[in-house]
Amino acid sequence: METSTDIYRLIQDIKDYENLHKNAKILINAQSYWPLPVYLNNFSVWYESLTETNKLELANYPDYAIFIANKDQLDKVAENFETKEYELRQNYYLTVLYKK
Repeated sequence: METSTDIYRLIQDIKDYENLHKNAKILINAQSYWPLPVYLNNFSVWYESLTETNKLELANYPDYAIFIANKDQLDKVAENFETKEYELRQNYYLTVLYKK
């Protein structure tokens, strides 16, 4: 499937965040995230593989400022995060959390 042009908005938002928060670490645990590694190769990125039934516990990753996940992997989002959604491919969305 073809990548949505919304990926450019995602990458620009990450760059804008990085300009304000130098060396922000990114955690990606979405089940499908290609081609993000190509676009994020100049950033500090960690890839975590959670199963569909596991929830992403943000408290377990205190050093990370940006989280990229599938919405169903998020139980609840702390108030100190801004949440945005991006279409990676047709009808496939990623939820991105930015630490405030």
